[in-house]
Amino acid sequence: MVSTQPAPLRLVSEQHPKSLLGVSQSAAAEAMLERALDAVHQQTLQTANAHLSEPLRSMVVEHLQTRGKQVRAHIALQAAQALGHEPMTIVAIAAACELLHNATLVHDDLQDGDTVRRGEPTVWVRHGDAQAINVGDAMLMLPTLALENTMLMPSVRWYIATA
Repeated sequence: MVSTQPAPLRLVSEQHPKSLLGVSQSAAAEAMLERALDAVHQQTLQTANAHLSEPLRSMVVEHLQTRGKQVRAHIALQAAQALGHEPMTIVAIAAACELLHNATLVHDDLQDGDTVRRGEPTVWVRHGDAQAINVGDAMLMLPTLALENTMLMPSVRWYIATA
């Protein structure tokens, strides 16, 4: 059962920069988030490398290495932190968010005819329409695979994967 009572908030000094959730963060908390974001990026690459074969693997990795701002991962990590959890404990979930988002970007770039993403030629420009569809489709399965080795209960992994 989910509590209807609001979670208690900790008040911190306004001298710290605001996070994406609008809550001030200490330098230590920001450093922890940066380490977790790096781990998210590594998890996305590891998932692609572990589950895809060539030439698809190199095209997916090429796209993921452009990295982007990782806004969705940042929000997931900050939400965990706000709920009192270590951000590193949900790296796989944040990586799944990033993988899903990137899959949609590959398809969106092709559909919209965008030729540049994050300062680099898009997948369809580099490898053609058919390969861009293959890359985006392959990336749609990677979020589920990123969750396979988490400590989440299998029923929770299934719920997240099918949501």
